[in-house]
Amino acid sequence: MPSLYVNETGTPKAPGIIFIHGIGVAGWMWKQQIAAFPDYHCITVDLPGHGKSNQVPWVSLADTANQVAAIIQSHATNGKAHVVGLSLGGHVGLALLEHHANVLDHAVISGVTDGPMPNQIWLKPQTSLISFLLKQR
Repeated sequence: MPSLYVNETGTPKAPGIIFIHGIGVAGWMWKQQIAAFPDYHCITVDLPGHGKSNQVPWVSLADTANQVAAIIQSHATNGKAHVVGLSLGGHVGLALLEHHANVLDHAVISGVTDGPMPNQIWLKPQTSLISFLLKQR
């Protein structure tokens, strides 16, 4: 299975921040926020079916959280990072808190509810459609 696209900027060996985007966009959406943190090791990831990870099929929220946790462990200083998640990225952040809290320092999550993600049944078709559209000219 192809791996998720990862982009790293900022100061290597500094505390890490992983930015997780919402549905229909990709890691590029965090460009201005990353510019504000030059003293941190900033990591952006393109979620399955999005951006440069559009060839990676969406399996589930849990699977995506597992992949992001592995990225934190392998890329972030001391295998831990602050997480910033918006919308779909916020739901991934909540799944990280639930199943992989050991890789997180702090979490800033926006655009989600504290209950289960509503309409999860539509998530796989949405990401498949977005992935298809991203591959078209």
